[in-house]
Amino acid sequence: MGILVAVACFAGCNEDTIREDFPEKEEITGNVYIRFRMNLSGNGIPGGTRAGDGTIPKDETPGADKENAVNTIDLLVYDAESDKLTDIVPVGAEQIEQFKKNPDYNFYVSVYAGKGQKVKIYAAVNMTERMRQQFNFSRSGNAVSLSSAHNDYRDVIEEFVPGSAGKQEMLENCNGGCIPMTGQFVIDDIGGEIEITEGHATKEDALQVKADVSRIVAKIHVLATMTEEFTLSTGEKVKYAHAEDKTSNSEQPSGEATEDYTNWIGWIRLKDVRYMPNAVNKSTYLFPQANNKEGLCPWKDLNMDLESYVVGGQDIDMGFDTPAWAKDYVFYNGVSLHKENISAAGHLAQAEAYDETRYDKTVNEPYSGDRYTKGMYCPENYFDTPTTHGDAFGNYEEALPMVTHVSIAARLTPRRIVIVKDYANKMDAFVKGYKDKKEEFLGQYGLTTGDFTDEDVNRWEEIKKSYDAEGRKYFSGTDNLYREDFRIIKTDSEADAADIINWSLKINKLWSRNAADFENGKYPDGTFYVYNVKYDNLQVAPSAIDWKQGYLYLTAGAVATATTGNIDIKTYSVPHLGGWGYYFTYLDQLGQTQNGKTPYTASQVTRNTYYLITVGNFGMPGGSISRPEYIRVNTEAVGWDYAGRGEINLH
Repeated sequence: MGILVAVACFAGCNEDTIREDFPEKEEITGNVYIRFRMNLSGNGIPGGTRAGDGTIPKDETPGADKENAVNTIDLLVYDAESDKLTDIVPVGAEQIEQFKKNPDYNFYVSVYAGKGQKVKIYAAVNMTERMRQQFNFSRSGNAVSLSSAHNDYRDVIEEFVPGSAGKQEMLENCNGGCIPMTGQFVIDDIGGEIEITEGHATKEDALQVKADVSRIVAKIHVLATMTEEFTLSTGEKVKYAHAEDKTSNSEQPSGEATEDYTNWIGWIRLKDVRYMPNAVNKSTYLFPQANNKEGLCPWKDLNMDLESYVVGGQDIDMGFDTPAWAKDYVFYNGVSLHKENISAAGHLAQAEAYDETRYDKTVNEPYSGDRYTKGMYCPENYFDTPTTHGDAFGNYEEALPMVTHVSIAARLTPRRIVIVKDYANKMDAFVKGYKDKKEEFLGQYGLTTGDFTDEDVNRWEEIKKSYDAEGRKYFSGTDNLYREDFRIIKTDSEADAADIINWSLKINKLWSRNAADFENGKYPDGTFYVYNVKYDNLQVAPSAIDWKQGYLYLTAGAVATATTGNIDIKTYSVPHLGGWGYYFTYLDQLGQTQNGKTPYTASQVTRNTYYLITVGNFGMPGGSISRPEYIRVNTEAVGWDYAGRGEINLH
């Protein structure tokens, strides 16, 4: 058996840049030469190629530095007839270092192959030791897979992208960080079998081959459309995410500004918009595998049958087999997602502001330093269209734990707030008790020094004077009554709304500084309740208020003190802990969005694809730990390095 010598050029170099000279210190013992080059596959399509001249197409831009990094290269040689792995050849570290300094550097290695033999040669870039073991263990075919036994998103993604903890920013800060990439060498884009002949025994007649390698994961990122910058009374400069209820006739300004924003439900700061991939696949093929069935996607993974997760094969209303899907996917339900969000070690990433100029640079200026690159990683996830329970899957209102989607968290401070009728009297009594015996009084409410201060007293006096002034009378009179037992107060600023909400928690002994205390019936700052008016058989608002929207935002005290006559308020109001609301969206990989809604069948996640989602508006309060909500979405999936103009309007 002769020795096959492979010469590689990376980074999309042209054939005329390949040098004919080999470093003299390396002895070439073989008599068969192969020259090859490698590119990063474009458009998120495994096996897709760049332009014939090696240039970058318009819809592709480079990834971040560590996402493009080449730290190790292994060549995998298979006998085409038997499909057996015959050799794994690592490229030397010294050559890789030379390549990092000089993109024109030519790699060469000695590979065992016989003349006349047909072989398949694959590239595995940045292989982990476990991946290398998987190839050695398999020894047959390229359908080699990697699976994780972990149940936590971070631990699962560490198996596929070590050092990232699932986030691009973490990967960039990781010494030696990189993403595994794989691909197959071909001749003139035709076939994958390479025949070694006598004619390839000289460098002058070396076999010309190339490979396109793909990152084995996808990347997802969320942008939020923001208002112009406001300067608050404190001097702080803030931008808010759009939060407009388009079903309302109210005028709801956002921020302390001179200009009103019609129909705004409240304030959501950019730092309080977070996201993470959910229902993440725990396994992947290291090389993309063609799906020979008729279906939505030409690729397949290891768990394509959604119907196998239905309990006992019965109707979907029976639920899903939790042990079965938990073995194959990482899924966070409402409660576990909230715990992730409030944990200091939680996995959710912060969204970025949508900027049209920056967005256009991402699309049209491939090497711009101002393009979007952030995101969170997840493996590919494909599935066949269900046949037995197809309609039931399509009508399922909650997030499917087997279909990858994006969970989004946003913290809202509502603009219009429902308070108890005697809110002012209760606050006055609380302030009087505080003034008389501060520490002793605070202790009766589970509070300590600093939880309620003299500054709060002064703030209350200011708010009471302002909101009960002539022509407003939010704390007295009858103009703003709701159901005779409540009042609807329209706040002037984010700070005023936050104080009214937080004081209600404290004077009703419902407040806790520990965000995790919700399981004990205690809630952190920012917690309010949401009541869907579909449960309301009475007038939503008095005729004096031209305000009709689908949700009411109530203080905790309003719900806690609701009497028998308002039992629906107590029954159907759900808490938004810390003000957080939760949403999810499927990914429109296949362009199936209709009337603003994307079906689950479109959410086929492809490796080497960058999903960039823009939230255009938060027009509803989202779900709480006890009420999931669906997002109407229009998302476009495109190549890894191109930012798609998918936009979500949450209403």
